[in-house]
Amino acid sequence: MKKIKIITLLFLVLIFTSNLLCINVNAAVNNCAHINSNYVRTVYTYYDSGVSGHRTVTNFIYYCSDCMIYYEGNFTDHGIKSHTMEVTDEHWHSGTMHYRKRVCIICGYTDTISWKCSGNPCVISLRVQLQKD
Repeated sequence: MKKIKIITLLFLVLIFTSNLLCINVNAAVNNCAHINSNYVRTVYTYYDSGVSGHRTVTNFIYYCSDCMIYYEGNFTDHGIKSHTMEVTDEHWHSGTMHYRKRVCIICGYTDTISWKCSGNPCVISLRVQLQKD
């Protein structure tokens, strides 16, 4: 009799644990409602939109303990914003022009600024020219 109770108890434990496993698998497969979710982090993604600027998209990452996955929740598209340009050390002469490369520190967009120059080296310092822009 005692042996039957132990076997029955083990059988019930086995069924109970397999049901828990099925609930988690089903939650992931059957579009879990993510009721037990926690915020994990915010991810900012920047897309170069050319001369006009860059697009910023904010994504919120959550973890659902029911289906045990990370997922992206609400996202916000902030539209196109102006580039934040910084000059680089890359500069060169061509004929009577001096060129300097700039890069957007947010999205990586690059462009070139230029000014008339009387020769190599420039008579007008780079610092003075960059302050004019």
